[in-house]
Amino acid sequence: AHTCRREGAREGRMKKRKSEQNEGVREGRRKKVKEEKTEFSVAIFRSMLNDKTQRVKGLEKFVACSETQEEADDIVKEFLQVSPECVEILKLLDDQPLDHELQLIFRCLEVVLLRTAALPQFHTPSLHLVQKLSHQHAEILTKTLKLHNNTSCVVSTLHLLAAMTSHGVQGARDVLRFVDAALPTLIGLLNRADRKDIRAGVIGLVAAFLLTNDKAVVLQLLHYKELMRGIFKNLPGDHLSTIQLLLTTLRDQVVRSEFVSKTAKIHLFGNPALRQLSLLYNWAGRVDVAVDSQETSEGEQRKEGRRLVRQLVHDFLLELCCDFKNGINFHDKTFGTSGKNMNQVLHRFLLDLRQANRDPLLAQLVVRVLKACPDLLNRYLSDVPFSFSPRPSAQWTDNMALLTEIYRSQPDLSPVFDLPDPRPAEEVVSMVMVSAVPSVVRPVAAQGIKHADPSVRATTCALLVCVLQRSFKVICHCQDMQLWTDHPVYSVQDMERVVVLFCEALAKMLPDINTIISAWQASRKQDKTTKSSAEPQTDVLSDVEGILHVLRLYQQVLPDHFLQSNYDFGKLLHDAAAWVVSRELTLPWLHVVNILGRLPKGRIRWHKEEKGLRTACYQLMQVFSGTSDLQVAMETRKLLVKVLGDTGLFDHTMAETELWLRHLRLLETSEERDHVLMFLDKVLTRGVRNPYPFADKVAEMTIEASTFTAGEVSSTEHDLEATPDLNASPDDEDTLEDARQASSSLLPFSAFVPALLEDCRAVIQKVVEGTAPPAVVNDIHGFLTPAILDLLYSQTDPVPLCFALRQHLSTLHSEASATSSKLPPQPWISDCSTLAQTVSEFLPAIEVPRIETLPCAKLVKKLEKDFAGGLNEASGEARRGLFQLMRSLDRASLEDVAEPFLHFCLKVPCLRRATTLIKKISKGSSSRCWEWLLVP
Repeated sequence: AHTCRREGAREGRMKKRKSEQNEGVREGRRKKVKEEKTEFSVAIFRSMLNDKTQRVKGLEKFVACSETQEEADDIVKEFLQVSPECVEILKLLDDQPLDHELQLIFRCLEVVLLRTAALPQFHTPSLHLVQKLSHQHAEILTKTLKLHNNTSCVVSTLHLLAAMTSHGVQGARDVLRFVDAALPTLIGLLNRADRKDIRAGVIGLVAAFLLTNDKAVVLQLLHYKELMRGIFKNLPGDHLSTIQLLLTTLRDQVVRSEFVSKTAKIHLFGNPALRQLSLLYNWAGRVDVAVDSQETSEGEQRKEGRRLVRQLVHDFLLELCCDFKNGINFHDKTFGTSGKNMNQVLHRFLLDLRQANRDPLLAQLVVRVLKACPDLLNRYLSDVPFSFSPRPSAQWTDNMALLTEIYRSQPDLSPVFDLPDPRPAEEVVSMVMVSAVPSVVRPVAAQGIKHADPSVRATTCALLVCVLQRSFKVICHCQDMQLWTDHPVYSVQDMERVVVLFCEALAKMLPDINTIISAWQASRKQDKTTKSSAEPQTDVLSDVEGILHVLRLYQQVLPDHFLQSNYDFGKLLHDAAAWVVSRELTLPWLHVVNILGRLPKGRIRWHKEEKGLRTACYQLMQVFSGTSDLQVAMETRKLLVKVLGDTGLFDHTMAETELWLRHLRLLETSEERDHVLMFLDKVLTRGVRNPYPFADKVAEMTIEASTFTAGEVSSTEHDLEATPDLNASPDDEDTLEDARQASSSLLPFSAFVPALLEDCRAVIQKVVEGTAPPAVVNDIHGFLTPAILDLLYSQTDPVPLCFALRQHLSTLHSEASATSSKLPPQPWISDCSTLAQTVSEFLPAIEVPRIETLPCAKLVKKLEKDFAGGLNEASGEARRGLFQLMRSLDRASLEDVAEPFLHFCLKVPCLRRATTLIKKISKGSSSRCWEWLLVP
């Protein structure tokens, strides 16, 4: 430990000594620099200029001191106070200085001119300095710009000329006269082998002229076409700083200039210049300025510099090519239908962008230009080098993506509708077709929709969807009666004519409906093939969804052409139902439901069984009751309401369909759904064939209820609407006819109810006879009982429905009594008892028979054993079986298992059946142990 402490102390002393030495070295350097700065002054500088041996050294020291920010205020300003026009420095030009001396002289003069720009008191002397340089020493300036001179000398001259130009408008005009004389020399400098630094100097000089913002200077400079063309010629090889300077200056001082005409801009930014600018999207030059404030590697700096250049040129070209005010594009009021090309420069420029299908920025540029100039759409698509012939390749997919994006970006409604002067309907349609339907869509769609590859069909469908969606918006706009009723240009009749012609033109450009259906059948076969072979199905599913979407839009845009097909569109439902049930694919189902919902009545046979398939109505109910997707459930419910309304069983009672569908959504297990749906499908299939007998039964129940009410109420007028004459005999045929007429205007419940009860009795009869399992009728009654009770409680006058239920229960009692022995306890018998009890509450004076069962003692013992055996951890299926047993008990037996069941519910409070069962048990119960469970 002692040795370690001694070593640590020694190291500490060495570090302290070393830091003191370093501090001494730094202090010595600071003193040396300070002494050098103090030694050099304006007087010393002037004396050194007079001494030929010290002249170069004096110039170097002056330039070095001026480059330091803190010394610039001293040396340059002090020198200007003594010699405002830099006489001593200008005298050096008379002695025929050498190249390196001339370079230093020009550098000193550049520093002085740049400094005087911020010193107003020296503005006049500095102008005199510029005039002397441009007039008296123009020969020297011209000589130093010769092609054989070294690069440093030429660059220093160019920097001096730029400094002279930036010194006011008069100085810029003086320099411009010199440039006019030396123009061939400047053009030649742009093509030197070591041109990068020289090009930067020439571009800096041109930028200085433009920054004067003087009309005469700028227009004269733009008149030097060879010079400006040479600047654009090799622009992709320049450094980042040069490109930044040129693009920002051209944007602010030329493109946005108020005195530079559009014609002058087109001459400056011709196709050669635009082609060179487009090459900057692939710029890979030198990053000579910091592009990121953080310390990054050279590779990251290069990558960021490339991104910066791409964005700079992209923003520049967007403003140059898409802005009608500042750009080079012209507005064609005929949208290219006149045959005259008003944007030839942009047309050739777009054709030069051969990487637009791969580069997202180039693609955006093409899209924006065509959006600003829709007159170029057809010309561009007919001349572009991209191939739109359908084939399964990545390049064709990119081409189609660009084509689709071009038309998606177009305005939804053509500007032709906003023109102040009216146009004939044929001319309006031709203008609308320019931006609504691509000129190449006909061959592409005709070949692509028939292609064997699913990815090609899916890509073709994406284009067709885009076209049909845009066309649908145009049609809706033309059919807006409120808009065109008082329109100053067009009338409603004009727009009707436009719609007819537009649909005809659209039908000629698009494939017919039978071709789309053939593509659908091909995609179905491929879907089955890929499913059986376990191959990837992404392309096939995209194809299926795309074709269904196209069919849906065909129906909206071209309804007459859609209905010309004799295809059974109900077949769409079977495949879509399998996808949504087994694969949870919702979009195909939504398309199919939308298509079927728009078909006219009678086009789909909803209740006809196909070979090996369920009815279409069954498929609808299956998806509706089993889906967890709310949008699927909502759209399917709308179609189911329409289908149920067309059966004739719900005439004048359409609100009742919502009740049945609401209870259909409450079915839990797949087995329960299967039993209930098969039962409902059978009821609807039988009822739709002849709904009138069931409507007659509703009328009979209404008559019987009216007679019963008349007997209860002592000869007073009751408030029930649509009630027949009470003084007539119930058996009178006239009374029955009156009841039918009354029930047609306001039925107490639908004809679906007696049909449902009748088929339910048929199923119960099979169970009683032992030809059907009890689980079927238990599931049916589990759905039927709560729905009937909800319907009963929603009735304005529940008496007719009570009579229908009483008749139903009486028939069941008679059939059950005909058996040789009593039936065992079953949930459906308990449900019938519940219905009987409810009917008795509404009809206390009438006896409602109940089915008698065997004692529930054994069942009670089994339940008590199960509750005590820890079924709280059993599976959901076991719990459902337990509740089915609970449903089989009568009220007295339920009281016996009340306490065990309560403890069971405390452990398993999440089962949905528990709440319904608790309500049933607690109703009229002497025990109060259920009350707290009913609290929400």
